[in-house]
Amino acid sequence: MARGLRSHRKNLVALIEKHKQDTFMTFPYFSIFSSHVITTLIEEGIYVITTFEESKNKPHITYRSFVQKNLVDGFIVMGMEEDDKRLKFLLDNNESFVTVGRNSLQDSYTWVDCDNVRGGYLAGKHLIDIGCRRVLLLNGFKRSVDSISRYDGFKMAFLENNLPFDESLVVYGDYTGLVIEHPNTNFAGYDSLKEILRKKKIDGVFATSDVSAIGCLKLLKFLKMDIPVVGFDDVPLARIFEPQLTTIRQPIKKIAESVAKKMIAKIKGEGMTSEMFSVELIERESTLKFK
Repeated sequence: MARGLRSHRKNLVALIEKHKQDTFMTFPYFSIFSSHVITTLIEEGIYVITTFEESKNKPHITYRSFVQKNLVDGFIVMGMEEDDKRLKFLLDNNESFVTVGRNSLQDSYTWVDCDNVRGGYLAGKHLIDIGCRRVLLLNGFKRSVDSISRYDGFKMAFLENNLPFDESLVVYGDYTGLVIEHPNTNFAGYDSLKEILRKKKIDGVFATSDVSAIGCLKLLKFLKMDIPVVGFDDVPLARIFEPQLTTIRQPIKKIAESVAKKMIAKIKGEGMTSEMFSVELIERESTLKFK
């Protein structure tokens, strides 16, 4: 049912988490982001329904169910991909939505994002500046636009410094589970990663989330390897883990508040523009001790 056929507001917004529940539980970005979204929306008397996507291969199915049942006034879309079926469904059905991140259709909808390319570049340049040349890029999901942008910026730092970029040192996947692995398990689920770290002469790591970076630090300690590690996000765990994590800080609170305010404007039928937030390198012990 198209948005134009609806007659009244429900004061409800759907925030549908893309990744499976065990990933969600080890990924603090979402809890920080959602708490600020909820706080901002509640001030306007709007409440949030949070759930998980029903199908990995058909993520738009969950959205279709919400639309057919006329449950909410709009959607907050996370985990953007270049070929994103959710966006096509929402655009085709004239739904109100705001995305966290953007793809090549960005002129067709309202988005809020951080400068992921810049973040990847800053991480790469920092590791190069302290002498790293064979850096493992521990990236996220391969189709994620965030992963693609952070890869692009990271690679740019090497090319700008006339250094070779080894594609075999780029790995994709969900490495957040590393953070809850106990050394007694010998990190058995990460044999391929252990193989790369041991045999590829890795001298630095850029992990595109803090949780993956901290998990990698645990694995490196298990392997008795001491090399620089940089993360991305600057969640509280980055400041309390030992060693404290050098990371690319994105303003999660500001991004969340901006998303919520744009969603409110959408519901009220007001105009708004998309918004990009800058990032910054925060240097801590996980790289400072190598300077």
